[in-house]
Amino acid sequence: MGTNYYWRLVSPTGKEVGQGNNDPKIHIGKTSARPAGKVAFIAAQDMGNVRRACQRDAYLMHQCIVNEYGRLYTGDEFLSMLRVCTIETDSIGTYFS
Repeated sequence: MGTNYYWRLVSPTGKEVGQGNNDPKIHIGKTSARPAGKVAFIAAQDMGNVRRACQRDAYLMHQCIVNEYGRLYTGDEFLSMLRVCTIETDSIGTYFS
């Protein structure tokens, strides 16, 4: 069981369109439990690009990421969460849920 994370996108009409969209341009990745209490983050995007985006002034303190349950994260909060995860990169660019 895991949790999916997406870029929080807002259409010109004000409707949020990121959450639940598994397009790898919007879907950042998914956390997943691993043995011995470890947590992995299965990346759908290049994590170097994700980290750089999260560190930009516009995103660092802005709620730019949303998980599948609607919880919002600033770039800083998301990067802090990733610090405890093992990053798995073999799913970059793929559609998954």
